[in-house]
Amino acid sequence: MHKPFSGEMPLLLLMIMCQVAFAPDDGSRSKANPSGDQRSSEHNVNRMIRNSFSKFNGEYIILVRKSTFTLEIVTRDNQVVAKYPIAYGRNPDKKAPLYGGDNRTPEGEYSISVILSKDADTATASYRDLAGMNRMYFSAKEGHSKFNHPEEDQGDNAFGPRDYHFNYPDSNDLKNYTNNKNNGKIPIVDGKPLPLSHRYDIHGNCDKPSIGHLATSGCIRMDNTDIVEMEKYVQIGTPVIILPANQ
Repeated sequence: MHKPFSGEMPLLLLMIMCQVAFAPDDGSRSKANPSGDQRSSEHNVNRMIRNSFSKFNGEYIILVRKSTFTLEIVTRDNQVVAKYPIAYGRNPDKKAPLYGGDNRTPEGEYSISVILSKDADTATASYRDLAGMNRMYFSAKEGHSKFNHPEEDQGDNAFGPRDYHFNYPDSNDLKNYTNNKNNGKIPIVDGKPLPLSHRYDIHGNCDKPSIGHLATSGCIRMDNTDIVEMEKYVQIGTPVIILPANQ
């Protein structure tokens, strides 16, 4: 038989409620914050997309998400019409470059400035330049090995059937580099700070298992089939937004 509530029971419940309400926050009750942060992050992404389209007359932009190892094609009405897996810079901090050769991938707002294609007319620079790049041989002893096979040369055809060059470094990159140099964050070699790289690309690959991983010297690497398909969305001037890994 159940006993009726005594006069002490409401007081006991009140004490328990107060203990919960004023308990120290150890992070276990902060589940609402990540969703708020996520909304704020996506709001910032949407702002960047609108800003890019305000300066571009085309129908699509490229959005690279380091956090998910994906490249998205986004329309003016903010619809994702294609999504592809990528690899990017193998530096484990996943941040933007401090100097050339640090195996980091840029972050920011850029645009496509050069399109190279193996399917272009053989008399064009678009074909010749990519063919020349694909003749380059990348050896393991120089730090260019197959993914998860450090002893195996990456070899030739490293850029695949397409290469989209974007306009890095921009004014923000140059400003950040100067600040980092003044703060002693750039290594000094032979009495001079290491310079920024002047080329990063979105290109194909000769190492398909690397897609989806930190695997490149800083470029954005795609599956060869995907990068050919992506061509229908890309033109000179197409904006490229590369988000930080924490966004």
